[in-house]
Amino acid sequence: MHKIFQNCVIFEVKWQNTLPRLSFSVKNEEGETYLICAQNFNTKEQLTHVMEGSRERAILAFGTNDLDIYKARAGVFMIDWSPCPGTSLMFEVSEQEFGKIMRKE
Repeated sequence: MHKIFQNCVIFEVKWQNTLPRLSFSVKNEEGETYLICAQNFNTKEQLTHVMEGSRERAILAFGTNDLDIYKARAGVFMIDWSPCPGTSLMFEVSEQEFGKIMRKE
């Protein structure tokens, strides 16, 4: 299954510093909400570099979930989340929405 959602909203951003873990919720245009998590020692650095443009993609994971975040075009970021094998949910968010992840500590 492969779905692309536009104009998504990010909320409930949580960074855990004891374990380098990020979690946030994404609401798609249909009102469905998904909880996305990433755990990697350089999560924050990867996301910062993607936002600045010095890195093309942040490639993250949490258990069997894969997460690929990149700048799709000017002012738009794509969150490509694979919660299980054979499934890809892509959430298009504005730069302002993506910034919510980086502002929350």
